[in-house]
Amino acid sequence: MIFWTIACVSAFLFYYFSNHRKNPEFADQLHCPSGIMLNNKLVFSVLMCCFSGAALFATGIKAYKDNNHIGIACSLVMYVSSIILVQFDIKDHKTIHFASLGIYMISTTAVFAVVDIGPPFLMLLYYASTALFVSILLLNFLFMDCTPPFMTLQALAEILWLSVMAVNACGTVP
Repeated sequence: MIFWTIACVSAFLFYYFSNHRKNPEFADQLHCPSGIMLNNKLVFSVLMCCFSGAALFATGIKAYKDNNHIGIACSLVMYVSSIILVQFDIKDHKTIHFASLGIYMISTTAVFAVVDIGPPFLMLLYYASTALFVSILLLNFLFMDCTPPFMTLQALAEILWLSVMAVNACGTVP
């Protein structure tokens, strides 16, 4: 889990410190992680699928040891939705991408709620970052239409949310 987290973070950092971080379709605002993934679909597909598999394995083992069938089921939904999220990119499959993002966020939150993974302050940080990301995402799509600087704010909120989620997921490592 930790290995794939480091690999994913390293790949995203590489792209965020290059010119690919800018999205020419949205006035050179910061790309969201989904947009960054489009820059090198093959690499990010492999890394994100391996991360998702490691998260399924780690949360599944933790839930299994605790005889937590709901946790196992939520982990499986989280895994499937993350694979769909990675494979159906935002440019060609917007509806599928956002539907799987929603399912991923709900199932991840459910996993963190039903599987004991670590300190409560990390869970509070996860819930706060999730609420921030969802709020900015909805505000952006319903009212701001990705005008500057709202796409950049959305990207930063998503990066924060993904970072906190990854730290929490690493807390499931047995």
